[in-house]
Amino acid sequence: DKAIITPTTFTALLLMAVASTMLTTPLATPLLKRLGERVRAAA
Repeated sequence: DKAIITPTTFTALLLMAVASTMLTTPLATPLLKRLGERVRAAA
């Protein structure tokens, strides 16, 4: 362990990564579905 970042900083970064994923997934899913429908309609 090189102790480049503290365990507290690591935990904060990990929680922010999980939270940002949880926030963007509900927004991205309908957008990706609509995009897929447009691609199929254009083909």
